[in-house]
Amino acid sequence: MMKTRSRAMLGVAGCLTAAALVASGCGSGGSSSSAPGVTKTSVLIGSHQPLTGPAAPGYSEIAPAAKAFFQYLNAQGGVNGRKINLIYKDDGYNPTKTVDVTKQLVLQNKVFAIWGGLGTPTHTKVVDFLNSSRVPDLFVSSGCPCWDDGSKHPYTFGWQPNYTIEGKVLGQYIKQKFPGKKVGVFYQDDDFGQGGLAGLKEQLGSQIVSAKPYQPTVTNVAPQITAIQKSGAQVLVDFSIPAFTALERLTSTATDAQGPAPAPDPMTLVTVALPLDDRAALVIGRSRSCDVVLGHPSVSRRHAELAHAGDLWWVTDLGSTNGSQLNGRRIQGPEVIRPGDEIELGTSVMTFQVE
Repeated sequence: MMKTRSRAMLGVAGCLTAAALVASGCGSGGSSSSAPGVTKTSVLIGSHQPLTGPAAPGYSEIAPAAKAFFQYLNAQGGVNGRKINLIYKDDGYNPTKTVDVTKQLVLQNKVFAIWGGLGTPTHTKVVDFLNSSRVPDLFVSSGCPCWDDGSKHPYTFGWQPNYTIEGKVLGQYIKQKFPGKKVGVFYQDDDFGQGGLAGLKEQLGSQIVSAKPYQPTVTNVAPQITAIQKSGAQVLVDFSIPAFTALERLTSTATDAQGPAPAPDPMTLVTVALPLDDRAALVIGRSRSCDVVLGHPSVSRRHAELAHAGDLWWVTDLGSTNGSQLNGRRIQGPEVIRPGDEIELGTSVMTFQVE
C-alpha cells in the first residue's frame, strides 16, 4: 500500500528558533520586549498536538521530541542568549478542542507564537483567530496550501509540500512503476485527502477506478474498502492518518478472508512483519488463489526466500519465471535486506520489516 507519511518537526526546529527571535525583536530594540511570551532571557511558544485520539498513533511523539530538542538547545545557551520554552496541549485531533487549547495558550499562557500546530481539520479552525490576534503562526504541520495566503493570513507560515504536490509525486511514481494498473484511493474527506486526490487525478486520470473518502470520527471503513476491492483496483493509495491506515489494512484483511477478491491480482503493496524470534528461512510465494504468502503451507509457487543469521537478514531468488527484485533491482544471489527495503514479485511489492 502506498501511503502518505508523517514528517518530523525536528528538522525545522532550528529554523523556528531563529524566526521566533527575529520576530521577537520587532519594536523592542533587541534588549527588551513588551510582546507576550518574550523576555530578555526566553521566548515562550505553544502548540496543539494530537496526544490522544485517532491521530495519536504516529503523531503523539512529535511534540515531546521537539521539546527535548529545545531543551538540548537551551542547554547549549539557547539562541542569542534566549531560551526557547515550548508548551504543548492535547487537542485529540478534535477541531473543537483545538480552538479551546489554542485560546488557552494565547490568552492564558501568553505564548509569543504557535509553533507546529498539527492537522488540517484542526488548524484551519484557529488560523483566523491567530491572525486577528497578531500571533505568529509558525511551521503549521499540515500540507494544506491555505497556509501560503500571505494577504489573508500574514502571520501564518507553512513548511510542508502541499498535498496536491504529494499526490502528483505519487501519481508520477505509479505511472512509472505500475503503468496501466487500476488504482484505488482511500482518503480523508478534508483538505488533506481531497488535495492528495486532486494531485493523483492530474497524473493518473482514468487509471483511478475508485476513490472513497472517510471521516476521522467514523471507524467503520468496511463500505469504502469493499467498494475499492470490487472496482478491481490493483494499486491502493492512502491519504489517511495512521489509525485509519491501520483500520484500512485490518478491514482489507478481513474482507479478503471472506472470499477471493474480484480482481485477478492482489493489491500491489503488501507489508510483511516478521517476529524477531522467527529465525528459520521463510519462503515467499503465491498460494493457489494467487495471494502472496510468507512461510505458509498453502504456497504453490516459490519466488524467494528470506533467511537470518546473527543480526543480518538476506533474500535469495528461487528461480521464479520473472525473477524477484530488491528495491527495483533484480536479485542476483543472496543479498542483504534491511527494514524498509522492498521486494517485488511481478506486480506485487512487499515492504520488509522486523518486529
